[in-house]
Formats: sequence, structure tokens, C-alpha cells
Amino acid sequence: MSDKRDFLKKIDDFLLGHLSEEEATAFQQATQEDEALAKALDGRKQLLKGMAVGGRRKLKTKLKSFHQEIIEGGTPVPVAKTKRLNWRPIAAAAAALLLGVLLYWLWTPTAMNATQIYASNYEPFELVLNLRDTNDKENLDLLVQQYRNQEYTKVIPVLETLLQEKNNSQLQLALAISRFEAGDQSNAFLPLQKIITANDPFLADQARWYSALFYLQLDQADRALPFLQTLATTPDADKHAEAKKILSQLK
Repeated sequence: MSDKRDFLKKIDDFLLGHLSEEEATAFQQATQEDEALAKALDGRKQLLKGMAVGGRRKLKTKLKSFHQEIIEGGTPVPVAKTKRLNWRPIAAAAAALLLGVLLYWLWTPTAMNATQIYASNYEPFELVLNLRDTNDKENLDLLVQQYRNQEYTKVIPVLETLLQEKNNSQLQLALAISRFEAGDQSNAFLPLQKIITANDPFLADQARWYSALFYLQLDQADRALPFLQTLATTPDADKHAEAKKILSQLK
């Protein structure tokens, strides 16, 4: 959004020729890649063009009248005092129109496909282990570090071993993330389903959230919908607002 705002500030400078050659080239490239920005620019161009055309028409009418009087009357025409055009109302109307175009561009939701929605919402689950009945703290610290460094292929077998000894929802979520990131998408849903089935009071909503995101990444929005709807219709659920937003984008 910040990049778009920067380009919006350059619209008038671009039209007035105040940008450097490099900036103007970058701006033109942006309008070719962003249809809404191109429309905003075109709206401003048309507005300025209309103002210019209106001025020329008035001038042409005056010149035609002047020539006609010279040809038909054969006498000089008294020079009338030039009436200054009040540009303030026109400028105000132009600014209001431009503002309307830009606000429409800024606030109109951009169409997104399922994988784009996934990319804009996905963040790996943050693993924080505190297994009191485990004496191997050093290896647990190494596991957490490898997970945070996205060394998922190293993490998966360790997580699977730990889960044989202790059913822990954090470990299940970390295993789901690790499998999905490592390319084992089909088995990534199993740990999430276990958390949801157990109705874990702390992480069941997170499991639904990641289930929905995984299906969006696989371009299976229909399978993501039940998880999103559960979160969106439960006001105190984790990711409630995010789920509602995604549902509006999928319509």
C-alpha cells in the first residue's frame, strides 16, 4: 500500500513533467502493471483535457465573432476588456474529482485468488516448548532453533519421535507446518485434525486457521470454507477478523 501511495503522489508531477526521466519511466511502468492506477491517471488526464478544450472553445468562438464583424462591417472592433477566468471553482472541482478517483482506487477491494490470499495471511506457527517431564532441554532448544530457521526436514523426525512419547498440541502444529513446508502436504493435515478433534482450548482455532490456509495454498477454496466459517461465526475465536476478511475476498 505504501508503494501505491508514493505513485499517487507523483500523478500530478508526472503530468506536469516534474519527474526525472528515471522516475517518469518507473511511473509509466507502474501504470502498465496496475490497472487501477492507470485509471486514476487517465481520469486526471481527461479532467485537464476537458478544462483545456473548454478554454479553446471559448477562444475560438470569440475569434470567429471577431472575424465575422471585420468581414461584414469593415470597421475595427473596439477592444473589450479581458475578463479574467476564475480558476478557483474549477480547481476545486478538479481536486474533488481526483480525490474521488484516488479514494475509490485505494479502498476498492482488489480481487485475489486463493493462493494470493494464502500468501498475504500465512505466517508459520511460533513454537515455544516447555515440556516439564523432559530432561533433554538441550535437544529441545536445538529443535526450536532449527524450526525457527525453517530447517523443516531436520525437525520432522524429531517432532514425530516426541509425539510418540507425549501428545502435545504445540508439537502437532509445528509438525503440520513442517510437513507442509517440506512438501508433504497430504500428511500436513493429520496433526491439525487431531488438535481439532481433541478440541484443544488454546490451539483448536489455530489448527482450523492453518487447515484453511493450507487448502487455499492448494487452490482448494471450497475445502477451506468450513474452517473459515467456523472462525468467522465465533466472535471470540482466534483469527476471527482475519477469517471474515478472507470470506469476503472469496465471494
